[in-house]
Amino acid sequence: MIKIYLADLANDLNGIDIQTIPIGVGYVGAFCKKTFDKEVDLQIFRTFKPFWRKVCEAPPDIVGFGCYDWNAYLSLAAAELLKRNHPGCLTVIGGANVDVQPKDNKRFLQENPQIDFLVYGDGEKPFARIVRLFLQHQNEHDPIMTIKQTPVDGTRTLVADEIVMGSPTDSMMDLNVIPSPYLTGLFDKLLDNTKLMPIIQNVRGCPYSCRYCVSGSQTSKVRHFSYERLTAEIDYLRINAKNRILRLSDDNFGIIEHDIQIAKFIRNMFDTHKYPSILKAYSAKKLDKKTRQIAIILKPLMIMCISLQTTTPEVLKATKRFSTSARDIRFNLDFACKNGIKTGTELIFGLPGETLDSMKDVINNVMELHFDSIGISYLMLLKGSDLYRPKSRKEYQYRSKFLLGENAVTIHDDLFSFEIDEVAVSSKDYSYQDWLRFLRYQFLLELTHRYGYARELIYHLLSEGVKAIELFDELLDNKTRYPTVGRALDDYVYKCTGYMFDSQKELLKFVQSQINRWLTDKEALASTSRGRILFTLFVRYIFNDRRNGVLTDIHNATLNLYNGTEYETFRETTGLLLDLSIALMINPKEEFIDRKEYTAKYNVFAWIQERYRQPLSSYAQPEGMTFILQSQNQHSVTSAIASDKEQNRSDCYNFLVYLNSSLLRRHITGQVGSETKETLHRASPHISCEDQK
Repeated sequence: MIKIYLADLANDLNGIDIQTIPIGVGYVGAFCKKTFDKEVDLQIFRTFKPFWRKVCEAPPDIVGFGCYDWNAYLSLAAAELLKRNHPGCLTVIGGANVDVQPKDNKRFLQENPQIDFLVYGDGEKPFARIVRLFLQHQNEHDPIMTIKQTPVDGTRTLVADEIVMGSPTDSMMDLNVIPSPYLTGLFDKLLDNTKLMPIIQNVRGCPYSCRYCVSGSQTSKVRHFSYERLTAEIDYLRINAKNRILRLSDDNFGIIEHDIQIAKFIRNMFDTHKYPSILKAYSAKKLDKKTRQIAIILKPLMIMCISLQTTTPEVLKATKRFSTSARDIRFNLDFACKNGIKTGTELIFGLPGETLDSMKDVINNVMELHFDSIGISYLMLLKGSDLYRPKSRKEYQYRSKFLLGENAVTIHDDLFSFEIDEVAVSSKDYSYQDWLRFLRYQFLLELTHRYGYARELIYHLLSEGVKAIELFDELLDNKTRYPTVGRALDDYVYKCTGYMFDSQKELLKFVQSQINRWLTDKEALASTSRGRILFTLFVRYIFNDRRNGVLTDIHNATLNLYNGTEYETFRETTGLLLDLSIALMINPKEEFIDRKEYTAKYNVFAWIQERYRQPLSSYAQPEGMTFILQSQNQHSVTSAIASDKEQNRSDCYNFLVYLNSSLLRRHITGQVGSETKETLHRASPHISCEDQK
């Protein structure tokens, strides 16, 4: 019997930075156990300390590392320490970070001699073949060299400074031959950890080739596990998982008919058992009849995400991004609105061909579509993606800054490791000053639209013919006029750029200078990441500010930009929407009240249902109307707030990270006294799931 350890390591100086069950190595391990049964003693590890403790107690014959953007340096550091102490251990590394190009593989293996094999794509069969070869040659003088001289499909290795490989990939086309790492008990110890969120894979493969994404370079053939297998896993997790959140790893949930049945099962689980308390999933990029039906089924748990990234034609072409037509977007947004489904999209600044001016046009265009949620981020150069490669960097003249990955530090005796995120802060299409300006747009768009705290105010202004960027520029360029927004923007840019460095060497010096502090003040470590910076500012400027200074500044800017002829009416409706914005807010720092009431002499509900197409003034009513404001899913909201209290968090992390955008605020669900909210609709009747264009 040989010992095999599989390690998808998460950094843990400040808790576990990647708080998920390591599903990738779980599949590899389950397939390996099925293939070799009692010939192998196999264990899985999530963090370095228990892994290294076991290595010291019972040295392994083979170690497989799952390598991703969040643990690449830790995986290599652990492998180096392993080889230094146990040179006879065969090391394998696989995961999204492994490049498809043999010349890049060669360079990687030359720079990292502690790695014997790279596995590209699906890892189950290539790893099993390596194990079989080890079993055959384990008693030889140098079994590792013997194995490396044998080409293995899906792997790359280095012999005499030359690449040895079989076929580039060895994909698992029938996923159902892989046993479930949950149902076989492989993850039972990890499921006892309340911090680790279970992940299940429903569909494997992405048919798209987006150049900024690691999935775009992987096997494109779409395959899925059986309904019986997946539903058994979900039920097993309902009973056994201490963490009550569930994540689907699919890149495009809803891409095949099978997904509808999975969605129905999850909805039934939620209605019957309140499991999962929160669902994390990515909608299919191409919306059709299937995705619309799933959006209705999972309405309490998901939003309908129409992920755009950009609308600039040249950029879509340069990045090989699938483009959803404007007609399809509007059709699906109308469908969602008329069925009470919340919608969202995501944008990225920094893609090839994108200028600051073109991104401003993108923001304006997407705002005009009236999504419920719009998130925006800057371009990260991810290992394993096409844009990370030297050729692409040279073509687009990317210049980077480096920052510490969130909570991504591990220290243990002889091991010190941290993860590095790389941000493209300039290119041939935008300058560093453009990028700094973008940071301010990003903060405003995230605050107002991803988290929704001023959505109605901005759509109110748009209905009067003013562009979103005009409002943002008004706020950015007049800090004395809008002091609270000005301070928040300055804080955001200062903190973001303060933790970014021109080289990895400078970042290393910074990390080394802070280690002693972080060992005793771990929140200081957490505060260096962009996400935590954003959350801290939301707590300070939104949740803790009883004067509502940010919303008041946006309200005042809205009034100052109005150029119509009915100022008094506009002032009245703008004040009404400021009050509504405050009432809709769920403040996780306060006692959660699921339902509130709100009175206005305008039919705000109908205005929102008709997607803000007309000015609010056209919805005036002869008498006041009292509306019901209620959360989309009380159970999920309560669960997230309770988690923050149990963990004594001051940054509202669970609330802001694990809830989707539709759960962060209340929504107008109807009029007090009405039997159904449909009586308030001035819009056309619902579009059925069966309707197609």
